[in-house]
Amino acid sequence: MKKLITLSFAFAIVLCSYAGNGKAEKPTATNYKEVLKEIVYPQASVEQGIEGKVVVDIKVNKLGEIVSYRFKSYPCRDLKEAVESSLTKITFLPATNKKGEAVNGRVTLPINFQLTI
Repeated sequence: MKKLITLSFAFAIVLCSYAGNGKAEKPTATNYKEVLKEIVYPQASVEQGIEGKVVVDIKVNKLGEIVSYRFKSYPCRDLKEAVESSLTKITFLPATNKKGEAVNGRVTLPINFQLTI
């Protein structure tokens, strides 16, 4: 019986940090769906039946550039590396404060890897 490989993506911006004391609008990924569709489910993970969610926290500067990222959780190194290799392709609109000025921000992305029969 063959396994059907499903790679599902749940995009959620759950955290945002601010510059100054005003509330900010969250950074927004402009092309995340396209980039995430390019992620290939690693063959070793498929063969071992490894599924799960990779969660990455990304800091975005006021120019919309990724300045750093940290993986909060991942089921195995192969799935983490599959996501990590795609991060540089994601572009962002920066967070903005109450005045509409660009500020540094932070987003959390969960990416689900799921095998189905």
